Amino acid sequence: MIAVDGKYFRVLPNPKNRYLINRETHPQYNSDGSLTLYFSAEKPANAPDGNWLPTPKGSIYRLTFRFYGPIDGVANGTYFPPTMVKVSN
Repeated sequence: MIAVDGKYFRVLPNPKNRYLINRETHPQYNSDGSLTLYFSAEKPANAPDGNWLPTPKGSIYRLTFRFYGPIDGVANGTYFPPTMVKVSN
């Protein structure tokens, strides 16, 4: 998952120099197998570091979900990522 600016579609600069969340960021799954990702200027206290992508406060940005070498449901158009939910702090 990456976050890009809404005008030029470039990754968002941030002090952590992190531009995506993927398996290399080592996201931690919840006990029920779900995955919670965080997009915010400040890391929420309960967020594992690998699940957080710094985003500029007050900016409009777009999230992009990428698949490389998709198979099964992704390739044939029957899989859709789960709905994202906005949570305010």
